[in-house]
Amino acid sequence: MKSVTLVLLFSICIIFISTTHPTKSDYVIYGSLAFNYKNLPTSLDKRKTLNFAIFPTFRKFISKRFLLNSGTGYSFNSTTEKIDN
Repeated sequence: MKSVTLVLLFSICIIFISTTHPTKSDYVIYGSLAFNYKNLPTSLDKRKTLNFAIFPTFRKFISKRFLLNSGTGYSFNSTTEKIDN
């Protein structure tokens, strides 16, 4: 049920964004967020991986055809490995 709600919300956002027409001095703020955690136990070792990333972006239309784009990002990666002998 949670995934159906997220897909529906995403679809509505895409429809809204695709039907808007930018005008001069319009602002757009968007970005991406990612999180991944893996626990991979095998017969020889145990590995845990954590990844996190966030990338906010800001845009300003200076005319109907041109825009200024600015953004920054942060990423964190961690891997822990334990070898059993």
